[in-house]
Amino acid sequence: MKTLKTSLLALALVVSTVVSATNVKKENSEISLTKEISSLLEDPNFYVNDDIIVNVDIMLNKAHEIVVLTVDTPNEEVESFIKNRLNYRSISDLYAGQPKQLNVPVRFTSKK
Repeated sequence: MKTLKTSLLALALVVSTVVSATNVKKENSEISLTKEISSLLEDPNFYVNDDIIVNVDIMLNKAHEIVVLTVDTPNEEVESFIKNRLNYRSISDLYAGQPKQLNVPVRFTSKK
């Protein structure tokens, strides 16, 4: 009975260690994806009068590419800019595996 309890305790420790390690990798990959998207959207080719916040729905396909699904903005210039900069751009291998759909808020700030 004592051996069974010890074995269960060891199993619980192993499982909790694996689960906690998985969350760290996910957080790092989300930070990495955010940095990659922000670097792709640097230096817009239009002037920003006021701050603009746009919600962009993207999908990450099996080839590690960003596919822009929708851009939630009435401004056609901003929509075109985001689609041209992000569509089918390769990203790092951190999101390997199944295709994944994400909603990414994008903010353009004015330089006053």
